[in-house]
Amino acid sequence: MMNLGRTHLALGQSEQAAKVWQRALGMLEQQGREEEAGRLREQLQPRTPTAPPTADGR
Repeated sequence: MMNLGRTHLALGQSEQAAKVWQRALGMLEQQGREEEAGRLREQLQPRTPTAPPTADGR
């Protein structure tokens, strides 16, 4: 899911990227993956759209 969001962002489709990342956030929360969910929440804060961190935290 994260990569799909990055692809949308690269294509200039920031709204679609945010939708994908919101869905990913819900999945992370359901799975109890709070550390990853927290990083994604930070990325979803209103500001200039950027890709969420990769699995290694970058």
